[in-house]
Amino acid sequence: MLTSHPLADSVASAMDALAKIEDIVADGCFNHPDELTQDKILTYALALLRVRECAGMAGMERLMNACDALAVTVSRLIDDRTSACHAKCAALTQFVTHAREMILASTNPTAIFSSLPHVRQ
Repeated sequence: MLTSHPLADSVASAMDALAKIEDIVADGCFNHPDELTQDKILTYALALLRVRECAGMAGMERLMNACDALAVTVSRLIDDRTSACHAKCAALTQFVTHAREMILASTNPTAIFSSLPHVRQ
C-alpha cells in the first residue's frame, strides 16, 4: 500500500488550485476589464480561497499572505464589478506566476535561484 505525504499532497493540491486560476485568466477575460463578468470574478475568488487553504495546509505562509492581499482586490470586484481596471486585472493575472514561484521555492528553496543567470550558488 502506498502512503502519501501530507505536505506533498498539500503542495500538489495548491498547484491544482493554481491551475484553476490559470485556466480562468487564460481565456483573456482579465485583459478586458469592461468585459469581466461576475461569474468569472466569483470563480476566481473560489479558486483563490482553495489556493490559500492548500497553502495553509502546506505551511506556505508567504503564499497565504499573498492570497490574503489579493483577496482584498477580488472582494472589491465582487462588490463593484465596474471598479475593474487594467491594474487590478493585471494583479489578478500576474498572481499565477508569483504564486507558482512561491510554491516552487517552498519545495526547493534553491530552485528559484538556480534559474536566475546572475545568481551563483
